[in-house]
Amino acid sequence: MMLLAVNCEGARLFEYRGVFPAARDTYAKISNYVLLKKGSLVKFTIQERNERVKGGVIVAKIKLTSDEKVSFENLRGITEFKAPESGIYEITTVPATNMPEELSFLLSIFETQEDEAAASEHLGGYIKPDYSEEKTEQVLNIATQTEEVVAPATVEEEEEEEEEEEEELTEDSVAADDDLLFGNPETNVLSGTPEDIFKSGVVLEPVITSKALVELPENAVFVYKNSFSVLESPSDRYVAWPQDVQWGGEGNLWVLDSQKRRLQYFTEKGEMQKAFGEKGTKDGQLGLPVAIAILGDMIFVSDYSNHALHLFNSSGLWQNSIKSDKSAGLFLDFPGSVCFRHEEMWVPDRGNSGILCFDLKGTFLGTFVSTHEAPIESPISVRADEDSLFVMQKNGIMKVFNPMGTLESSVNTACKEVSGFEYDFWGSFWICDGVNSVVKRFDQKGRVLLEISSPSGLPEPWIPTSLALRNDGKLAVADAANKMVHIFAVE
Repeated sequence: MMLLAVNCEGARLFEYRGVFPAARDTYAKISNYVLLKKGSLVKFTIQERNERVKGGVIVAKIKLTSDEKVSFENLRGITEFKAPESGIYEITTVPATNMPEELSFLLSIFETQEDEAAASEHLGGYIKPDYSEEKTEQVLNIATQTEEVVAPATVEEEEEEEEEEEEELTEDSVAADDDLLFGNPETNVLSGTPEDIFKSGVVLEPVITSKALVELPENAVFVYKNSFSVLESPSDRYVAWPQDVQWGGEGNLWVLDSQKRRLQYFTEKGEMQKAFGEKGTKDGQLGLPVAIAILGDMIFVSDYSNHALHLFNSSGLWQNSIKSDKSAGLFLDFPGSVCFRHEEMWVPDRGNSGILCFDLKGTFLGTFVSTHEAPIESPISVRADEDSLFVMQKNGIMKVFNPMGTLESSVNTACKEVSGFEYDFWGSFWICDGVNSVVKRFDQKGRVLLEISSPSGLPEPWIPTSLALRNDGKLAVADAANKMVHIFAVE
């Protein structure tokens, strides 16, 4: 039993329970992923079950998935960190002892308001807040290679970055997740196998578009059908991160890559029809896109770092952006996955812990925010039916509100880290549980109806980041670890 109490100021962003077995490899490690905003100060705490080996597990490395140069390592362990760039960071924990004992631990990540000097000290003293001093310590070599710590670019350098040629990435420049990813390397076998998909990049199977299902039974089973790669070029696999997936017209799929800042349009067979998007802060450019929503010929893109909701047409032409407007009483910070209800558009915002409402032209209609009676914590997605709004929080708790903002009920999904969230055509809910590497279907009382694990034969245990369900029972799941989309169908 863990008896150690930890007192941290700020919101908890992430919690992970892991185990290093007594018999483990020399380079054993566990990698988790967390989305951080540029300038965010975060604190890492590790509680260990066995107090005799206190300090037996440390956070040894932090790496920005979209830029191999932004990488930090420390032999003593990292307890605090300031994000030099917005993006998805790989947090690597390793055993700090050679004792042949099982190391069971709880890793928690909190936002903290402590000063930058303290954060610099916990990074080992060689990364200063202004990044002006050089490192003075040897870094921990985890995967038989040492990566150079490069100071993050200044604002001026970031503006020049787009004009410079991108450095070629090689397989040797990326450390493989050769041990555990999200703590669970085992995969369950589903019907069908993704044979040869990594040779051709695509599994070609006949596509039969069936009519909408009248109902989806609680005991419905989904079987694996095929997979396809979302990579536009081989080198993209080192930086690509398919964050969201949505069905579009003609039964095709839109895929949002948050790290490449790209939207891609695929057939169900995996044939890419078009792609657009680039990094930047100008009109039509993307900072850190995290979610998309499709309405007819329009695509809405939620952008964290630009604090905006962008509107594109299906040809990729930018139409408009919704941003904060003090005169209208609109404050838009970190918009998440939106939904449409009647002639309304509902947008969750993690920054102000609120739910915003717009008409379909983008006119701000109002908002309701977290209160003592109806708390909202880190809302990432909103879905709706005729009577209710279903707000999914990052911590796996779903809040049910009426459209006036009155809290009606709460459902605990027992998921510690939700990414994708959907409400299907038949009244059940779906979530992507990246920590446990499963996709879950559950009813309105929180009862789990189905769990789908990673298809067998994948190079990496999958990280399901998003899902989309079609009214004929076709399910698409975005997999950030393998840079793929997997298709399932109701049996």
